[in-house]
Amino acid sequence: MTTRRLLIIAACVVAVLGLAGVAALPRAADWYAARQVDKALNDIRVRSTAVANRGAVSVDLGSRTVFVNAISVETPGDAGAKVSIDRLAIVRPTSLDERVTADLIRFENLVIAIGNETVRVPTIEVRDYSGPAQGLVSAPGGGDATRTQADIAAGVSASGASAPVITMTNARVGADRTLAGLTFERVDSGVVSRATADSLDVTVPSRRDGAPKGLQVSTGRQTFHGVSLPALLRFLAGDGAGEREPAIDRAVIEQLAVRSPTKLGGDVSAGADRLELEKVGIRALLHRAVTLELAQDRAQRDEPLTPAETRQQIMFLTDSLRAAAFGRVAATEAVLEASPPGRDRIAASAALIEVIGYADAALERVTLRGAQTRQGERDVSADEANLERIDAGGLLAYAERIGRDEILLTTTPLPEDMLKLFPRLGRANLKTGAWTEGDWALKVGEIRSGARGDAEELPNRAGVRVTNLTMPAPQDRWYSPYLKDAGVERLNLTFRLSVSLDPSSQVLTVNGLDYSDPEIADVHLEGTLANVDPALAIETGGEFVDKFSRVALRPIALRVTDHGGVAAAFAAGAKARGSTFDDFRESFTTDAETRLTAVLGPTAQSSATALGLFLRGGGKLEANILPRADATLLNLIQLARLGPEGLAQALDVTITSRTN
Repeated sequence: MTTRRLLIIAACVVAVLGLAGVAALPRAADWYAARQVDKALNDIRVRSTAVANRGAVSVDLGSRTVFVNAISVETPGDAGAKVSIDRLAIVRPTSLDERVTADLIRFENLVIAIGNETVRVPTIEVRDYSGPAQGLVSAPGGGDATRTQADIAAGVSASGASAPVITMTNARVGADRTLAGLTFERVDSGVVSRATADSLDVTVPSRRDGAPKGLQVSTGRQTFHGVSLPALLRFLAGDGAGEREPAIDRAVIEQLAVRSPTKLGGDVSAGADRLELEKVGIRALLHRAVTLELAQDRAQRDEPLTPAETRQQIMFLTDSLRAAAFGRVAATEAVLEASPPGRDRIAASAALIEVIGYADAALERVTLRGAQTRQGERDVSADEANLERIDAGGLLAYAERIGRDEILLTTTPLPEDMLKLFPRLGRANLKTGAWTEGDWALKVGEIRSGARGDAEELPNRAGVRVTNLTMPAPQDRWYSPYLKDAGVERLNLTFRLSVSLDPSSQVLTVNGLDYSDPEIADVHLEGTLANVDPALAIETGGEFVDKFSRVALRPIALRVTDHGGVAAAFAAGAKARGSTFDDFRESFTTDAETRLTAVLGPTAQSSATALGLFLRGGGKLEANILPRADATLLNLIQLARLGPEGLAQALDVTITSRTN
């Protein structure tokens, strides 16, 4: 919003500066100056059908300054603009080759009214101005008028400009904005080398019952480098013409703070010590930016949009996502707080939030550092998290079709279409994360994952690696007593998982689930699942249950290489039971052999013997797990609650072992 208002002001500066051409002869008399002013105003009338008037014109020959009073330019129509200037002073003007120059241009009480927006600037000073003699041919607006303004702005240069204060109001939503201490440094061909502002304050009153305050935004110092006024004017043109072009090379906004009442989050506040933008590129919007006013007004009044208005808003938002691109956006020391009704307060913070490379709903990289979220007893934190190659182009294209009324607003996408809407993620990394809730705590050293594939709709190969995942040992599982006997109070896992899915055959292959610890054991698990419909990722309710119940088990292979973990577990168990190591190991092994035979039947005698050899002497163990006829993943999950006896109803196991 700030950039747009600055551009409107800059456009008006260019518009009125065209009048400087009337004072090309520094020693001209007042009558001659008035005649030239009238000629310039008439040129504006002819070119744009605007109504242009002025008051008295005078020339101070001593200071070589031309004064024009009560200038007004009004564009006809409901969407027209009104510009008024109480007094314009032009110091040492000259004219050469259809260009006008002046040592200093000073505006007093500049007022711009466009629709519901009114901009007021008590004073503006422009130093060492140089620009086209014809000036702007119409007041600021949209479409061809704004595009013409952009072309003229491309010919403007100055050594600097300043406006101590600018106030902006919107009569429709009651928004007030105040920009203080605006300064432009060198301007060449409409590109501002550096612009600064001391502060920006925005207030929008709330129309919700029980909400005493509405939206409040404030900033500290703002600094912009390489701002292209022509590019920003073309962005506001609202005709959708042209390609993206550089608009802002770099921008820094300090001490950003936002506060607003919301239905879901209660009183929400957010802020950042520093917000940075780099390499911003834009093209002209298809619709003028004032389209958002309708949504803002309805939201404030708690009134719903009509279907046609909703589609209009969708088209504006999707077009904005297409029109803009940037190289980098970063926020340092960012905070977010919310008080949802009936729930614990939420507090989140991050030392750095950084987004790299955005265009057409696709991001190259998102980085989060020093992040933490608290809600009640729940605390989630991460030293660093990264997401790479995020592409939501499918979702954007679908939203555009809704906006064009090719798809009804109430239409639910088919499962095969829904898969195309999911944002695709190339890679995700997490370093040093933690989740605590009361006495329960989970910590992880690192998580790395990636997805790729040949299928356009869905990545069909994915992998994840987890390092140093620690969490309390489960207390309510069938294997919990064994963990307790082994002295395992916390699980410490480092593992890797790689899976692939063939959408045509609907076969999911676990290429490898690997756990490795040089002091405990190496574990490798691989296998397949059949009848895995990719639509499982998005199904809900009965359709999900139906598809999930069809997932069939296929052979699974397990390989374990002992590195001392078996003996360590027996030593801990013996100590806990007050027994000797040998006695405890033998008792446990004998019980395991007997139980395996009892569960799987007499045919499992050789497997029980192999398991006993492994438990007594370590070495290597291999288990081939074969599903019984018609065994499904859903059956396995249900039977697993019964422990080994339940699993034996769905699986046959063959075990072989080899000691070192």
